[in-house]
Amino acid sequence: MVQTNNIDVVFIEDTQLRQNAQSFKKLAQLQGALINLCEGLSLPYENVPPTRWQSYCGVRSKAQSMEFVRCQFGIETDNDNLADAICIGWYAVNHITQKEREGLPCKI
Repeated sequence: MVQTNNIDVVFIEDTQLRQNAQSFKKLAQLQGALINLCEGLSLPYENVPPTRWQSYCGVRSKAQSMEFVRCQFGIETDNDNLADAICIGWYAVNHITQKEREGLPCKI
Protein backbone atom coordinates (compact mmCIF):
# COMPACT_ATOMS: atom_id res chain seq x y z
CA MET A 1 0.00 0.00 0.00
CA VAL A 2 2.87 2.38 0.81
CA GLN A 3 4.50 1.85 -2.59
CA THR A 4 1.26 1.72 -4.59
CA ASN A 5 0.11 5.06 -3.15
CA ASN A 6 3.52 6.79 -3.15
CA ILE A 7 3.46 7.44 0.58
CA ASP A 8 6.25 9.87 1.57
CA VAL A 9 5.75 10.09 5.33
CA VAL A 10 3.56 8.42 7.95
CA PHE A 11 1.96 10.07 10.97
CA ILE A 12 0.94 7.67 13.73
CA GLU A 13 -1.27 8.68 16.63
CA ASP A 14 0.71 7.99 19.77
CA THR A 15 -0.76 5.61 22.31
CA GLN A 16 -1.89 6.68 25.74
CA LEU A 17 -3.07 4.57 28.64
CA ARG A 18 -6.65 5.22 29.59
CA GLN A 19 -8.95 2.73 31.27
CA ASN A 20 -8.40 -0.43 29.24
CA ALA A 21 -4.88 -1.85 29.58
CA GLN A 22 -5.63 -4.62 27.05
CA SER A 23 -6.55 -2.09 24.35
CA PHE A 24 -3.44 -0.06 25.17
CA LYS A 25 -1.29 -3.18 24.76
CA LYS A 26 -2.81 -3.99 21.35
CA LEU A 27 -2.42 -0.39 20.15
CA ALA A 28 1.20 -0.28 21.36
CA GLN A 29 1.93 -3.50 19.45
CA LEU A 30 0.32 -2.06 16.32
CA GLN A 31 2.34 1.13 16.72
CA GLY A 32 5.51 -0.97 17.00
CA ALA A 33 4.62 -2.90 13.84
CA LEU A 34 4.01 0.35 11.94
CA ILE A 35 7.30 1.83 13.15
CA ASN A 36 9.12 -1.37 12.15
CA LEU A 37 7.54 -1.16 8.68
CA CYS A 38 8.50 2.49 8.28
CA GLU A 39 12.07 1.89 9.39
CA GLY A 40 12.36 -1.15 7.13
CA LEU A 41 11.27 0.98 4.16
CA SER A 42 13.37 4.00 5.25
CA LEU A 43 10.09 5.89 5.38
CA PRO A 44 10.01 8.96 7.64
CA TYR A 45 7.40 8.79 10.36
CA GLU A 46 6.26 10.76 13.37
CA ASN A 47 4.31 9.74 16.42
CA VAL A 48 1.75 12.43 17.08
CA PRO A 49 0.40 12.76 20.61
CA PRO A 50 -3.40 13.07 20.54
CA THR A 51 -3.19 16.38 22.37
CA ARG A 52 -1.05 17.86 19.57
CA TRP A 53 -3.43 17.20 16.68
CA GLN A 54 -6.45 17.97 18.87
CA SER A 55 -4.94 21.32 19.82
CA TYR A 56 -4.10 22.09 16.18
CA CYS A 57 -7.68 21.34 15.09
CA GLY A 58 -9.21 22.98 18.16
CA VAL A 59 -11.02 19.84 19.29
CA ARG A 60 -11.17 18.14 22.68
CA SER A 61 -13.70 15.36 22.12
CA LYS A 62 -14.84 12.83 19.55
CA ALA A 63 -17.98 14.89 18.87
CA GLN A 64 -15.86 17.97 18.22
CA SER A 65 -13.62 16.10 15.77
CA MET A 66 -16.72 15.01 13.83
CA GLU A 67 -17.94 18.63 13.83
CA PHE A 68 -14.50 19.83 12.68
CA VAL A 69 -14.47 17.55 9.61
CA ARG A 70 -18.05 18.58 8.81
CA CYS A 71 -17.21 22.30 8.96
CA GLN A 72 -13.71 22.10 7.44
CA PHE A 73 -14.33 19.54 4.67
CA GLY A 74 -18.09 19.09 4.40
CA ILE A 75 -17.78 15.45 5.48
CA GLU A 76 -20.74 14.15 7.46
CA THR A 77 -19.80 11.10 9.54
CA ASP A 78 -20.82 9.48 12.77
CA ASN A 79 -17.58 7.45 12.77
CA ASP A 80 -15.36 9.15 15.33
CA ASN A 81 -12.31 7.08 14.28
CA LEU A 82 -12.67 8.34 10.70
CA ALA A 83 -13.04 11.91 11.96
CA ASP A 84 -9.92 11.55 14.13
CA ALA A 85 -7.93 10.15 11.18
CA ILE A 86 -8.98 13.11 9.03
CA CYS A 87 -7.95 15.51 11.80
CA ILE A 88 -4.56 13.81 12.09
CA GLY A 89 -4.18 14.07 8.31
CA TRP A 90 -5.05 17.77 8.45
CA TYR A 91 -2.43 18.29 11.15
CA ALA A 92 0.12 16.28 9.15
CA VAL A 93 -0.43 18.09 5.84
CA ASN A 94 -0.09 21.47 7.49
CA HIS A 95 2.84 20.36 9.63
CA ILE A 96 4.82 19.30 6.53
CA THR A 97 3.76 22.38 4.56
CA GLN A 98 4.96 24.65 7.37
CA LYS A 99 8.38 22.96 7.40
CA GLU A 100 8.69 23.24 3.62
CA ARG A 101 7.70 26.93 3.71
CA GLU A 102 10.40 27.60 6.26
CA GLY A 103 12.94 25.93 3.98
CA LEU A 104 13.62 23.13 6.44
CA PRO A 105 14.21 19.59 5.25
CA CYS A 106 11.14 17.47 5.81
CA LYS A 107 12.87 15.19 8.29
CA ILE A 108 10.43 13.88 10.81
